[in-house]
Amino acid sequence: RGILIVGVVIFHLLWNLESYGFLPFTLVNSSFWWVVSRMGAIAFLVIVGMSLQYTHAKGFRWRKFTLRVVLIALCATIVSLVTYLVDDKTFIYFGILHLIATGSLLAAFALRFPSWVRVLAGVIAIFLPHLYTITTIQTRNFAWSGLTENAPDSLDFYPLFPWVGWVFLGSAVKI
Repeated sequence: RGILIVGVVIFHLLWNLESYGFLPFTLVNSSFWWVVSRMGAIAFLVIVGMSLQYTHAKGFRWRKFTLRVVLIALCATIVSLVTYLVDDKTFIYFGILHLIATGSLLAAFALRFPSWVRVLAGVIAIFLPHLYTITTIQTRNFAWSGLTENAPDSLDFYPLFPWVGWVFLGSAVKI
């Protein structure tokens, strides 16, 4: 986790420097950094699932879980409010924190099932947006699902599908 957090800090530092014109070249918006950011997100989400499985392997600890999810959801809400005040066109309406809070709730429910069920749920979640898209609803109100064709712009967007699949896969790992 520590290495991933350092990577996230470096990525966002470079992103800010580039966005505000302090870098004379395009770096963060290159294909390489796009892949790096997605691989980092996948690693984080797998670790979220692994940590959930590890923490509750000997019995579900409701108090710890509830406090963690509430704190993450509160942080996600603050990020949404602040980014909305900065730019209401690209504000973060379902970013990585929103996904971690929602994915934690769903994966916690899934812990009661065998690992193979969680693996299957993860694979289905990852491939679902490629197999099924809702074309009749094209608003920010449903874009968080990942099942719409064209999501509105956002500074940070990790829709439920396919990304929650990585949390499910992580929760199936026995540590």
